[in-house]
Amino acid sequence: MSGMKSSSKEINIINMSLLDILCGAMGAFCFMMLALFPYWSPSGVGAKESLAMSEQMQQEIERLKRELKETGGPGSAGAVERLEKLQGQMQQMEGQNNRLRAELDEEKKKVRDLEVRNPVIIAVDWSAPGTDIDIFAHSPTTTNVSGKSQPPVDPNAKQGHFFYGDVSYGMNRGPGMDFWLMRDTIQGSRLDIYYKYFASNGYAGPVKVYGTYINNSRATRLPFVEMAREKTAIKVGSLTVAADYSIRFDPVPELADAYRRQLQEASQPSGK
Repeated sequence: MSGMKSSSKEINIINMSLLDILCGAMGAFCFMMLALFPYWSPSGVGAKESLAMSEQMQQEIERLKRELKETGGPGSAGAVERLEKLQGQMQQMEGQNNRLRAELDEEKKKVRDLEVRNPVIIAVDWSAPGTDIDIFAHSPTTTNVSGKSQPPVDPNAKQGHFFYGDVSYGMNRGPGMDFWLMRDTIQGSRLDIYYKYFASNGYAGPVKVYGTYINNSRATRLPFVEMAREKTAIKVGSLTVAADYSIRFDPVPELADAYRRQLQEASQPSGK
C-alpha cells in the first residue's frame, strides 16, 4: 500500500510539474505574440493570423481550466488560478494593442495626407514637320519605391516616366509637343532636363526646340536650342528643389549667356 501511495504521489508531482511547464511556456508564448501585435499591419495577413492565434489560446486556456476543475487533485486550484491570471493579462494586453493599432492607423493616415507633392511640368514644342522630339527628365538624386535609380538618358531609345505618380506624354511626328509631369519633388533633389532629337523622318534641316517648366502656377521658359542630328540628346540644365520646396532652374554653362538674353527679350514689352 505504501508503494502505491508513493507512486500516486509521484504521479501527481509529475503532473503538476508538466502543468507548470505548460503554463510557463504558454505564458511566454502569449506575451511574445501580443508584444508583436503593434508591428503587424491591421489589414495584413499577420494581423488576421495573430487574432486567430489569440482566440485559439483563449479557447485552450478555457479547456485546461475545465479539465483541471473536473479532474481535481492537489494543486489544481492553484493551477486554475494561474491560468485565470494569465487569461486576464492576455485580455489586458490585447486591449492595449488594439489602442496601439488604432493610433498607428491614425498616424498612417496623417502621413498619407502629408505625402510629398509640389509637382512640376516640363514641356517642349517644335514646328519642324515629321520630326520626333522628346523631353527627358532625369533625377540622379532620387530612387523609386523599390530603391532603384533611374536609367540615364539614352538618345537611341524612347524613355518614359520612371517614378510612381509621374506622367509622360509625347507626339511621334511634328509639329508637336512633349510633356513630362513629375508629381513629387523632394527637398534637395535635382532634375536634369534633356531635349532628345529621336527621329528626323526625312526632315533635312535643324529643328528649333523650345522648352517650358511650370511649377506653383508659374510658367518659365527653358533654353531654346537648335538640334541638327537625330539620335542625339542635349542637356539644357537642371531644376533644383530648395528647402522651402521652391524650384530653381540653372542652365548648363554653355547655354547660360544665351538663356539670359532669351529671358531678357521675353520680359520686354511687345512692340519694343
